Amino acid sequence: MAIFYFAGHGMEVNGENYLIPVDAQLNSETDVKYNALNVNQVLGNMDEKKVGMKLLILDACRNNPFKRSWSRGAEQKGLAQMAAPKGTYIAFAASPGFTAQDGDNYNLKNGVFTHFLKQEILKSSVTIDQIFNNVTGDVTALTHDQQTPFKNSSLSKDFY
Repeated sequence: MAIFYFAGHGMEVNGENYLIPVDAQLNSETDVKYNALNVNQVLGNMDEKKVGMKLLILDACRNNPFKRSWSRGAEQKGLAQMAAPKGTYIAFAASPGFTAQDGDNYNLKNGVFTHFLKQEILKSSVTIDQIFNNVTGDVTALTHDQQTPFKNSSLSKDFY
């Protein structure tokens, strides 16, 4: 099993999801492709290593924090939906095309999604689906439906 967790800035460029390093100097979409981490590379690396169960947790659905001169427009907010290859569970902080809220608006140290995830992962004897269903309920309740986490999975059995 492998777990990949990322909290920070992320964006979709031409249907691909990229995770942005804190020191990134991005001035164009091309810069993103060469200076950020493509999430498909993470999945590809796990497949290459023959990881049986892959869990990706992405609290990275933010607006473009970089130059306004290459604004992506309203239809390209957040991250794009991704397919979950066999044995993969992908949890997104927000639905495809939407952005996640930082915790500042709610006096939280982390983003809203991560705040509730930290509480749920401490519970014993719950499935991964139960964890993320509970997180989704808590996030949508706190944000008054402004943010709805999203998951995509190809798991065929319960995973605890």
